[in-house]
Amino acid sequence: MGAPTATAGSSKKTAETERQKEAGKKYAEDSVAKTFSDSTIEDNTKNFPKFTKSEVTLGKVLGKGGFGTVYEVRGFKANFEFLSTSKRLLMSTRNLMGNVDAPYEDEEVEAGQMESRKFISDHCLRSNGHARYAVKFLSPTTVEDPASFIQGIIDMAIETRILSDTEHPNIIKLRALAKISPFNGDYFIVMDRLYDTLEGRITQWEKRSKRVNGVGKLFDRKGDKSKELASEKMVAAFDLSSALGYLHNRGIIYRDLKPENVGFDIRNDIKIFDFGLATELKQSKKTDDGLYKLTGMTGSPRYMAPEVAWEKNYNEKCDVYSFAIMLWQIYSLKTPFELYTMRSLKAKVWAGEKKRPFVDAAWPVPLKNLLRRAWSENIQERPGFSQITKILRSECVRVRDGNEDGLEHSRRRSTFVFRGANRLDHRKNSHTRPRLSDIQKAVILETMEDESTPVPE
Repeated sequence: MGAPTATAGSSKKTAETERQKEAGKKYAEDSVAKTFSDSTIEDNTKNFPKFTKSEVTLGKVLGKGGFGTVYEVRGFKANFEFLSTSKRLLMSTRNLMGNVDAPYEDEEVEAGQMESRKFISDHCLRSNGHARYAVKFLSPTTVEDPASFIQGIIDMAIETRILSDTEHPNIIKLRALAKISPFNGDYFIVMDRLYDTLEGRITQWEKRSKRVNGVGKLFDRKGDKSKELASEKMVAAFDLSSALGYLHNRGIIYRDLKPENVGFDIRNDIKIFDFGLATELKQSKKTDDGLYKLTGMTGSPRYMAPEVAWEKNYNEKCDVYSFAIMLWQIYSLKTPFELYTMRSLKAKVWAGEKKRPFVDAAWPVPLKNLLRRAWSENIQERPGFSQITKILRSECVRVRDGNEDGLEHSRRRSTFVFRGANRLDHRKNSHTRPRLSDIQKAVILETMEDESTPVPE
């Protein structure tokens, strides 16, 4: 007699969970709508190709975060037989209505989505069989728990909106979306696949450093290996500062900077990803002291600025503090505040002694000065990223014996991107559609460089 009662109880609990999740969806939609109500971040999601969950062939798990799980994409099982017919129908409809010369953004977007769906499907794998893309879903445990589900779909919706309007060589690129609403447990986003995290790369650098400074010195008398390692670290920091400067110039603060949220692509270019905690600095939230009333205790405690930890008003300089702690980690190859608990961070770092990581006297003077200013308790003393990037660029040139190659971010190309209707950068001021031949030429150039790059171990 006990079994039916247990089953009934379980069903009742499941029904209640689903009710909470449905209510949570409405709350999440309202929350995200409010977040972007007076935003300068455009919603360009309609310009990206869409897929259903059943069309995506998943590979191995690449990583797990607070709310999401990232998988390798091994293929897309989409049907494209209707592609050419659909394009002809679009054009014939325009001819019948007599609007041949009129703007045709909607038709362009629809046709462009079909083309880009096929393009992404055709080029999902590299010539060596390695995956080009990764897909991020909410994790099963997140979907099952109403509270986590609500926060998870909010984070995914915010990340989607920001990435749809972001274009920088050191920020992960959005490639495709789920056909369904972001406020759904099966929603996903497709991005470029990364091959390492900064966390993993720091471990590799540490091993190389021990070899170079140990027995390796006997075989590196000119110091070439040591310079190569120093250059890699400094260029990574320089690129990272450029990406954060780009976000700040657009009024976006990241708020969750840590090695686990920074990766490396096929060409070893550093990329910031996971924008769930990013937010926009709006005039409506600005206070009399020039700061902003924003959510406190946001991000990872080890890298968190004191003003965020104490839930005070703050601005974009919270990212500068986090960057300084991570810059120290990149240079020293050590974990900051490694043995500190939350209690000791509160007592010794965010207050009290206001401790900071040890800065070696032998480090370059510009770097030492930058660190001490950037992680200052006083927000006003922290430099902006335009200044930080200039300092790090000079350091890059110094450690590379004057070589400036690869330090111009505006000249870098993305790896294998379809520059069709999913990237309508001309959408505001022009009705000219890119010719496919021009798109293909750009793709061929990128492919030649992309495919010649070995996959990192």
